[in-house]
Amino acid sequence: MPPSKPRARANTARANAVRGPVAGTQNRAWQAAAAVAVAGIAVSGYLLFSSARNIAPVCLVGACAEVAASSYARFLGIPNAALGLLLYVTVAFVAIVGATRASVRPSASPALFGLAVFGATFSAYLTWLQVAVLQAVCAWCALSAVLWVVLLVLSVVIERQRPR
Repeated sequence: MPPSKPRARANTARANAVRGPVAGTQNRAWQAAAAVAVAGIAVSGYLLFSSARNIAPVCLVGACAEVAASSYARFLGIPNAALGLLLYVTVAFVAIVGATRASVRPSASPALFGLAVFGATFSAYLTWLQVAVLQAVCAWCALSAVLWVVLLVLSVVIERQRPR
């Protein structure tokens, strides 16, 4: 016979109490990482759309058109926005799995960290190119760089909370 609803709620409350505040904090960090990755998907998706249509991205601040038209807007012939979109989608997948399945968090945590390190490093390189070489900064690219820093910080928080 299945447990009654009040008993099921009590069991859930006890299970949450056993997990403690760290489990809740860790789950919030996974959820935040997923949300940031979704924001990155939106930014990269917009930039890829602009690139595919061969139009300059709308830019209220900065020099998005100059950056988008530069030879540095592609890496190995692939638009940087496509690479960013692929990486953000991968991060979103890992973060959503980590947020919804506690059993995979110990193995997903290093994966999230590695992806965030790669994304932040590549973004830092692209930011350096904008500032030092092109002397023009794209606001969308700067937003993406900020998102990668936030993802890196969240991945460090998640990794530090991972049981050893």
